[in-house]
Amino acid sequence: MARVAALAAERVRPGARLVFVRLKVSARSHLLADGGEAARAAFARATCGTPLDGAGIELIPVPVGASCRACGARGEWDGLTLDCRACGAGPLAVEEAPEALLHELVLEDVEE
Repeated sequence: MARVAALAAERVRPGARLVFVRLKVSARSHLLADGGEAARAAFARATCGTPLDGAGIELIPVPVGASCRACGARGEWDGLTLDCRACGAGPLAVEEAPEALLHELVLEDVEE
């Protein structure tokens, strides 16, 4: 999360305050393992005492595509099973995707 905080800090314009960061996170990511609580806590620690202190983080789960090697069916991987929903064969070929992408910074103007 320190890297996310550093990227956000580089993009905050003068006269603005970061309200929160939106990250698109792969459904395969460990960042979602506990509902995102550990990621939120890590972001809070990384921003503590910096100009980003108090900013929140929103994790937006992004489904991961998968295809069946046996029947060719395509769909979203649910993260639980590697068996095809259409034919029952497995394992599915799960698509590679970035773990997280900085999606949006929500800023608020600061009165001077």
